[in-house]
Amino acid sequence: MHRLLLAALALLPGASHAVQKCVAPDGSVSYVDVCPTGQTRAPSKTDKPVHRPAGTLPRKSAEPPKPAPARSDVRLQYYDVDAPSFAQARNATTARADGPVQAGWQMSYEYKVRQSAGRCSLGTIATKLDLVVTLPRWKAPEGTPEEELELWKHYVEALRLAEDPRLEHARAFERALPPQLYALPAAQSCAAFEAAMKSRFEALRTETQARFSDQR
Repeated sequence: MHRLLLAALALLPGASHAVQKCVAPDGSVSYVDVCPTGQTRAPSKTDKPVHRPAGTLPRKSAEPPKPAPARSDVRLQYYDVDAPSFAQARNATTARADGPVQAGWQMSYEYKVRQSAGRCSLGTIATKLDLVVTLPRWKAPEGTPEEELELWKHYVEALRLAEDPRLEHARAFERALPPQLYALPAAQSCAAFEAAMKSRFEALRTETQARFSDQR
């Protein structure tokens, strides 16, 4: 009843004293001259409103986009670029004969053959794929503006991401090789079967390298 009475008094017109709206931890509301300890003062209609220009929202700080993480199967290596500014560093990379970024791959495999009923076939196979991307590393002079350093980070990240579709051809090759070799028919000798495996491997490798090169 005490809280209801205070609320009614606060709403009477012509009140000469300021009354605060207080919210207790249990959510109950009271209107008193000063909020007791432990209670929170809620904004009232008498508080001065915050004016903002029509059609505007509070400004938020712009954050640069977070780069996608590098694939864990890619080994990154770098070459150094000496230049006094971002623009000159970028121009130095694009002027290189091999281009600003290089990507390469190499795959090998180990296997065991199986002999049964006088014929030889594939027993087990394990593949190993090595992917590498070579990127520029700018040796920026001391005092370089932070904006230029950020531009360089985005530039290098774009170079790295652009190479991933090419590397995917090599990944597809690694996935396809075991089924292709297991599908080979058994041969009368292991030498003949191994020759057939090598021929299939080289054919797939040549196709993959052609796709890899055409992706440029």
